[in-house]
Order: sequence, then C-alpha cells, then structure tokens
Amino acid sequence: MRNWLHSAKNYWRQNWNKVDVVSIIVFVLGITLVFAPSKPANIVGRVVLAANFSVFSLRFLQRLMVFTELGLLLVMAEKMMMDSVRFMMILLTVMMSYAVTSESVLYPDMKFSWSALYHLPNKAFWQTFGELGLEEIQGDECAKDGLCPSPYGQYLVPVMVALYVITSHVLLLNLLIAQFK
Repeated sequence: MRNWLHSAKNYWRQNWNKVDVVSIIVFVLGITLVFAPSKPANIVGRVVLAANFSVFSLRFLQRLMVFTELGLLLVMAEKMMMDSVRFMMILLTVMMSYAVTSESVLYPDMKFSWSALYHLPNKAFWQTFGELGLEEIQGDECAKDGLCPSPYGQYLVPVMVALYVITSHVLLLNLLIAQFK
C-alpha cells in the first residue's frame, strides 16, 4: 500500500499527468452528457467534448518534445506563455479601467444589470482589435436598445477610445514584443 501511495504522489507531481487525469475525467463527463436523454445536457456534453479535444491536442505537444528542434521550440513557447500571463494582467487592468470609465461617461443614467458584466469587457476587448463601435458611441444605434449615449459622452468617449487603442497597441504590445527579445 505504501509503495502504491508513493507511486501515485510521484505520478501527480508531473504537470502533464495532471492534465491527463483532468482530461480523462472531463471526457467521461462529456460522454455521459452526450448520451443523456435531455437536449440541453446533450448540447453541454458536446461543448465539453469539444473543449476536451483541445486539451488532448495540447497533450500531443508533449510527445513532440523528443524531437530536438521541436522540443526546444516548445520549451521556448512554454516560457513565453508564462511571461505572457504577467503581460495579460497589465492589459486586463488597462482594459477594465477603460471599459468602466467609457461606459459610465457614455451612459451616466444606466442602471446596473448582470448583462453589463459581460458587455463591458467584451466591448473593450474587441476595441483592442479594431472593432471600435463608433456607431454606438455616436448614437446611431440608440433606437435598437433604447439606451442613448449622453451628449458629452459622444465627444469625450471617442477621445478615450483613441487613447485606449494607442495605449493597448503601441505601448503594451511593444512591451510584449520587447519582453520576448
């Protein structure tokens, strides 16, 4: 019994083995849900299996470590991912501060809703990639949801968008590039 416990502890120390155990458990859960009689459970099972396929695919990368060139690239990619986590924390802080500030200036009378917790970071995230949503800021889409931007927000928020995009693209992405050199 003592030998088995020692072997289990050694097995659990390796990160790839943890990934294996979790992915097998999630796979069994997904298969169980796919064959469940209810349609919503079936759909959730398919989503779980699709996500689990990604984990299995990433696990395949560990098998490529035996090749000299691919192994070195994977080690470098792993270290870059660890460095990226710190960068993402800075980007997330800048993104959330911009999102809350711009929405409060644009819609000062807006009441709190749970959908705003999704809408705020979603809008700021896509603005990072160039989907600025200027139609919404200028009030072109206010008839759709009944919420119109404030007059001073229509002038101030485009400036805030410009500053946010410049900050996120120029400063933060250059910081990320410099960090990897």
